[in-house]
Amino acid sequence: MRKFYAYIIFLLLTSFALPAQNHTMGVIQATSGMADGYSLFAPTNTKETYLIDNCGRLVNAWTSSTYFPGSAVYLLEDGSLLRTGRILNNNFVMGGLGGRLEQYTWEDSLTWSWNYSSSTHTLHHDVEPLPNGNLLVLGVETKNALDMNFAGRNPALMNDNLMWSEFIFEIQPIGSDSAAVVWEWHAWDHLVQDFDSTKSNYGIVADHPELIDINYYSIPATKDWLHANSVDYDVARDQVMITLAHVDEFWILDHSTSTVEAATHTGGNRGKGGDLLYRWGNPRAYERGDSADQKLFFMHDAHWIPPGRPDSGKVLIFNNGQGRRYSTVEIMELPESSLGEYALSQGQAYGPVASEWIYASDSLLDFFSKIMSGAQQQANGNILMCNGAYGYALEVNKSFDTLWHYVNPMTSSGATNQGDTGPVGANATFRIERYSPSFVGFVGKDLTPGDPLEGMFDIANCLSVLTGANEELKSLPIAIYPNPSSKIVNIFSKNAAPQTVKIWNAFGQLVFEGALHGKLQIDVQTWIGGVYFMKINNESTRKIIVIQH
Repeated sequence: MRKFYAYIIFLLLTSFALPAQNHTMGVIQATSGMADGYSLFAPTNTKETYLIDNCGRLVNAWTSSTYFPGSAVYLLEDGSLLRTGRILNNNFVMGGLGGRLEQYTWEDSLTWSWNYSSSTHTLHHDVEPLPNGNLLVLGVETKNALDMNFAGRNPALMNDNLMWSEFIFEIQPIGSDSAAVVWEWHAWDHLVQDFDSTKSNYGIVADHPELIDINYYSIPATKDWLHANSVDYDVARDQVMITLAHVDEFWILDHSTSTVEAATHTGGNRGKGGDLLYRWGNPRAYERGDSADQKLFFMHDAHWIPPGRPDSGKVLIFNNGQGRRYSTVEIMELPESSLGEYALSQGQAYGPVASEWIYASDSLLDFFSKIMSGAQQQANGNILMCNGAYGYALEVNKSFDTLWHYVNPMTSSGATNQGDTGPVGANATFRIERYSPSFVGFVGKDLTPGDPLEGMFDIANCLSVLTGANEELKSLPIAIYPNPSSKIVNIFSKNAAPQTVKIWNAFGQLVFEGALHGKLQIDVQTWIGGVYFMKINNESTRKIIVIQH
């Protein structure tokens, strides 16, 4: 047993010595100024979900699912994982296929699941947790030749006499495997067309920006007419935002409607029923612009920047750039005349004319993800972006400096070793979300990091940066900082009552015992490098890694 622990310590110490220039996986760059926190992602080619710290060290993992991700994953405020799952469905051959939702405890036990997949409908891409505990889900449903004819679809644009149209459900989870639909919206209820004057929805498309032109196609003759890929909710506005990749727009809808009102053109806080309150990205889709006016190209993850961020209330978008061959990440301000009311001049397209902040690489072709991807603003204003097709993340500040660069090492074949590279796209990742150390879902959870995901890891350079960057950890109930450490380990506790701290080495020998009164400093400079195990009172064991000089 002593030989085994000695070998583990040897691996820990020697792995830090690999030359930084060999970095191909995990953390490629970590710079002072990056936002602290823990990043969540689910590689598209694995069934696992990972939570890592800023040095790529594993903090938690969920491995119990038997389904590949149906794209998005989220942490909930109780620390549980909300996960989409992919149910194979030959009736819907599409990117982002889902059909299943799952919820797991922090300890990886399945507590709830719901399947919604058949020959006529399926879930896909994204899910949005709501403040009331319900979920907004994206779905696609089939429309046959009779449906299309009745709606004024141009026969020249039909494909196999079938179309897929988008819907949104609000569901209330019930029990362990059920859900009740409590609100719904269907794109098919809000159509306009200028092809067949005998149909009830015939009209001048440009006169109805609140409606969807059933004969507009950026990709001709595909069943996947709209291809929504993200859904977001703003509680102050009580509105929903969805991203439609095949019409190159995002739309805003009124969630305050009843289901009946959402199928009509009246009702709700804005009096427009389920019609579009706002749309942006491609005025050609409602005949108020041409190709020169198009701003978005197969984009993903359009969402309101949440409260507490420098650009709160503005919209952040990953603009993939299909057709122009480069991607951008953009922030734009909505033309709100009042909260949730969007200005539109007669005969004009919705503003703004352009985004106010646009990130692109110096060499445009260096940053391009044809599919997937997303972005998230951090509390310090930095933007974390995920290049989904190539499985890497960048964190940049508003001056476009790169502060963090991470490459997902996980593929269907397992972990990639540091220094190696896998096949292009093998590590594809739909999105990466970072959660602040003060996130309420972390209360009472053990956030002690383990090893990085990649094999033959080398994080020495990252650790030297992280040592001075984690002050926010002090807001946690119990925080250990820095960890790993080569000098001083600080332990912070919100509990002012005296607590006993005991630390054992890998051989089970007690090496430290002391009292914690809110804060305790432990000098580890003379300790042998390796993994140590700490207990505070009788709580769960936490790991401390000591780096020997």
